[in-house]
Amino acid sequence: MGARRNSVRGRVGEMWVHSADREWDVHRTLPACIEADNELQRKGLEPTPKFRRAVRANDEAYLLWWVRSCHFDWLNPR
Repeated sequence: MGARRNSVRGRVGEMWVHSADREWDVHRTLPACIEADNELQRKGLEPTPKFRRAVRANDEAYLLWWVRSCHFDWLNPR
């Protein structure tokens, strides 16, 4: 498993690529990020500890900021 598979961003990118609907906005991307982080947590990995704490705290403002600043190609291409 490559480094991208051990990151939230990498896993979400794979979800997007394999999605039938690629019209993702920040509100579709955030649940995918949480799902990816949960998968990594089950594997004993914690690549985004602050993100995980924000999920537990229901800190939507931080979570939306995190997703927007992550440079997902479909949200804010470089």
